[in-house]
This record gives sequence, C-alpha cells and structure tokens, in this order.
Amino acid sequence: MYPFTRVHPYETQEILINDILKHFREELMSQAAQILGSVDFLGNPMGLLNDVTEGMSELIKYGNVGGLIRNVTHGVSNSAAKFAGTLSDGLGKTMDNRHQSEREYIRYHGATSGEHLVAGIHGLAHGIIGGMTSIITSTVEGVKTEGGVSGFFSGLGKGLVGTVTKPVAGALDFASETAQTVRDMASLSNHRWAESTTCTLVCELLK
Repeated sequence: MYPFTRVHPYETQEILINDILKHFREELMSQAAQILGSVDFLGNPMGLLNDVTEGMSELIKYGNVGGLIRNVTHGVSNSAAKFAGTLSDGLGKTMDNRHQSEREYIRYHGATSGEHLVAGIHGLAHGIIGGMTSIITSTVEGVKTEGGVSGFFSGLGKGLVGTVTKPVAGALDFASETAQTVRDMASLSNHRWAESTTCTLVCELLK
C-alpha cells in the first residue's frame, strides 16, 4: 500500500486520524480489487487487461496491428491456461494419490512451448486411461489398504468417481497446456518484434 504522507499539516488530531483511516481504507479496497483480479481461478483478468492495453498502445503509437493481435492472444491464452489449470487442480483433489502424482509429473515436466503441448497430450491420454481403469485399480487399492468388504466398497466408490473425474481432468490439463503453448509462442513473437524494433531504431540513429 502507498504510505500516508503529509508535509507540515495544520489540522486537528481528529482530522488527521480520519484522513489516515480514509487513506488506508481506500488503499485496502484498491489492493483487494487488484488481488482478486489477478487470481488464477478467475483467469487473471488483470493480466488480460494489461495485455490488451499494451497491444492497444502499440497500435496507437506504432500502427502495429500484429502487436495488438500478439498481446491479445497472449492475454486470452494466459487466462485460459490459468482457469483450466485451476479447475483441473480442483478435480485432482478427488483422485487417488498414485494417479494424481503421475498427473503432476506429466504437467510439471513441460517447460517450453513444444513440451507444454506434449505434456497436454500425455495428460489427456493419462486421464482417459485412468478413467477406463479407475474402477478396477481403485477397488483393488481399497481392498489392499482397508481390507474386507468396507475396503471393497470404498475403493469401488472412488473408482466410480474417478471414471468421470479423471478424463475430465485430463481434458482440462490438455486445454491448459495447449493454452500455455499459445501463450509462450505469443511471448516469443513479442520478444522478437521488440528486438527487431530496437535494432531498426538504432540503425536509424546511427545513420
């Protein structure tokens, strides 16, 4: 939050206290709005707004239509990636530990744009296969860990839930990783455009 500053104030103590309270109340409301606008489960709308604003600035200043498209693409794909990733993380909490560990291993080993896409395809396949085998694997695991009839029905219940949630989580992982691929490509394109523009300006200045 921005600090409360006054230089040589000629006010009563009551007025100063009211000014301080008003200042920090407004600061808290402003910061709360920024935090809420940056959360992943809403798709980071503040990030999207910043990208669109930057793209409009490039269009107005330089007539760069490509820059507007790249920034909007980056913002939309970034928001989609965060939103889909948050949903898949929420579904992941309903899955068995083994499947969730394998899923996280696939997701967190995609660093570049190409690896994101591969991770998304692997995540989708992993979710579909996990859903198809969920009843059997969860039931067997339930019998092993809890034993008897109670373990059988507990594992069966988890397996039935996993039949639905695992493929859906896999599809969300695929959507998230694909969106991250598009976002990274837009970022790389923006970086190259910035380098090209800088080089052009330097060359013109040297002339």
